[in-house]
Amino acid sequence: MLNLQSKFGQKLMAVGNWLTSLISINLVWFAITLPFWIMLIFWLALPQGLIATMVLVLLWLSGACFLIPATTAVFSSVHTWLQTANNTYFKTSWHQYLTALRQWPLNLGAALLGVAWLQTFVLVKANPLLGAALMALGILGVMAYLSVVFGQILAVAPLQLWLAQPLRFIGATLGVILMLGLNIQIHLLFLFLLCSMSLSAWFANKLIKHC
Repeated sequence: MLNLQSKFGQKLMAVGNWLTSLISINLVWFAITLPFWIMLIFWLALPQGLIATMVLVLLWLSGACFLIPATTAVFSSVHTWLQTANNTYFKTSWHQYLTALRQWPLNLGAALLGVAWLQTFVLVKANPLLGAALMALGILGVMAYLSVVFGQILAVAPLQLWLAQPLRFIGATLGVILMLGLNIQIHLLFLFLLCSMSLSAWFANKLIKHC
């Protein structure tokens, strides 16, 4: 029988608690953002036209109501987790989402920039040069979003926080994009469901420090 009081048992318990926290935060994120992903899949299946434009507007609103505040909540919840080291964060993540939902200027603005980028990428992706430029612009956009989110978490002006540790922000941004992009690209739905966003947030929280 496994002795949980032994050194190995303690390490096993620590790993289990870490996974429980990671998965509970991500499950809340996935449940909240599910309407956005359904709307996105529907929009991608439509030919360009009036109906696609109308759906794109709905995609923007669902991004502002679900994706952006839920993602902001993940970074806040992971920060709380790293400070308190509890086991599950269902309630914490939900409360953080409701708090982030009230930040409507950030939510609407970030979602608008996101759908504008998505629409432009669909139109120019056949052009390698424009596609590469748009990818670079998207990376800068994610970095700016992370600066705002961590500025709120750490109570520091976003620009000041970024200027103090630009390489860390670049690493955090690339980590978030690679983790999410890899899961979506190779269709690892179980990872997307269990830990993709929360693991990205954990990685970013480990990199970004209070200046």
